Amino acid sequence: MQTLKPEVRQRILQAATQEFLEKGYQGASMRGIAQRSGVTTGNIYRYFDHKAQLLDAILLPCWEMVADLIESFARDYTPDLQPEDQLIRTISGVLGSVCRAYRVEFRLLLNCCQGSKYECAREELQRRISQRVLQEMGPGEGNDLLAEMVGLSLVDCLCLILQHCETNMDQAEHLMHRMVKFLLQDFTRRMDLAER
Repeated sequence: MQTLKPEVRQRILQAATQEFLEKGYQGASMRGIAQRSGVTTGNIYRYFDHKAQLLDAILLPCWEMVADLIESFARDYTPDLQPEDQLIRTISGVLGSVCRAYRVEFRLLLNCCQGSKYECAREELQRRISQRVLQEMGPGEGNDLLAEMVGLSLVDCLCLILQHCETNMDQAEHLMHRMVKFLLQDFTRRMDLAER
């Protein structure tokens, strides 16, 4: 029996990442991944039983980091910061950390997973951000909908930034921080003004 080689596995993962980014999970094929990687389709199946397992190998570390960091939304609290500054710092930090560690995988996770177990990842990220924003806003008429709009806006803007700043992570992080500040800075004050 032939030994599985780490460098071949890595070539397959890189080719699969490109295939998924270009064609989405549903449009990607093991044959296309084989062509990109220079590995026979049969040999790919020695490394990965099916396309879903291949996607897991690419996305699971990224998704676990996203989930862990989102859980920290509720735990991270710095008493010397105003609630909005705390929220800005937390959300910017989470998004920046994930993008630094898994820029390509995060883009894939948010945009190209229709038909896989990750197809709701984008909505889940939006939901969790919305929950954190609502926690800061507190109860009030329409606050749940406003928090949902903020979560949706943040994740949609993040996707746009990742698409346009593919190779420049410094620029992407700078834009993410500016976008989060734009949406959340003085949020409660602006909400109070809107109520009048």
